[in-house]
Amino acid sequence: MRSDYRINLSDKDGVLQAVITDPISLTYSSTVNAPGILVTEIRGNHPILSAIAENWLIEVYRRPKGHAWRKEFSGFYQDIDWIQQDVAPRASLTANGIMVMLAWRVSGYTANMANRTAFTNKPAETIAKTLVEYNAGPSATVANGRELDGVIPGLSVETNHATGKVMDWFCAWQNLLETLQKLAESGGGDFDLVKTGAAAYEFRWYDNQLGIDRSADVVFSLQRGNMANPRYRERRSSRLTSVIVGGKGEEEEREIVIVQSDDFSETDNYEAFLGATDVETEAGLINRGQAKLAENQISKEFFFTVLQTEASKYGVHYDLGDLVSAINPFNNEVYKMQVKSVSVSLDEAGQETTYIELKRWADV
Repeated sequence: MRSDYRINLSDKDGVLQAVITDPISLTYSSTVNAPGILVTEIRGNHPILSAIAENWLIEVYRRPKGHAWRKEFSGFYQDIDWIQQDVAPRASLTANGIMVMLAWRVSGYTANMANRTAFTNKPAETIAKTLVEYNAGPSATVANGRELDGVIPGLSVETNHATGKVMDWFCAWQNLLETLQKLAESGGGDFDLVKTGAAAYEFRWYDNQLGIDRSADVVFSLQRGNMANPRYRERRSSRLTSVIVGGKGEEEEREIVIVQSDDFSETDNYEAFLGATDVETEAGLINRGQAKLAENQISKEFFFTVLQTEASKYGVHYDLGDLVSAINPFNNEVYKMQVKSVSVSLDEAGQETTYIELKRWADV
């Protein structure tokens, strides 16, 4: 099931400078709500190596046999390693996915500034798009109250539709990408940066999940031949049923909120303390406690190796972010799972290896 590949290299203005159709090798990884990474080796005498500069755009296109070309990865060139192999030098290029732009910024406003670092009773999508607009988008200016101008040229924000969980969120001075990732975990959605022009990128929010719900059609099981090495485990060692959340104030004046899980009881009480002095509202403290509980519930994890078959093939039948189904052979339960990460490698012999990471979907 060999696929064809090509690599496009464009300068900072988005002008195409080279197309590489014969990389020696390449490996790229794409992950929901994360930048991803590409490493590719090309001939050391390729003429583009004398011109390539930091933050040139590298795009990988893949064509599964019998199907159309599709873009798999977009990232900014960062690093180069020169390698002498036999008599021919090679250059190994590394690129971080374009979402890395969000990691270049912090939530650059003072603590507790309304609708900049302190959001009260707002939908998750509204919070996410406001954070990007005022920290990396066109409104990221000192004139708007930011401590440092942070506009990233070409970056825009999709129209807000106010979806996702309504919540309180506090994020002064946090890394922009990291707080968006935490927000997506709690807020019921995914996000992405999408290339919309030669040097234009749009921040988008996806209510529920990035991809399509294909769980009725794409099923992984031992019987279908697209599953190998299944493993199922249950972990209770880090379980919490109560979180004591400490807000602002000192000693007797400190605001304390107790958050408990649905299965809490006097005889089933495993508690922890969580400091949250940056949070201004009771709802925000409750949200922090609920997130802590969610991280420390009974863990039921199902792992397996995803096999590529003619009837179940990445890039043809399912994509990054899609929801699929998997049958646990140990208890015959059917789980809805998200395609959380995709890693693809092409070695020197032209052999393609695909690794798919699936994660239990939060709504099941």
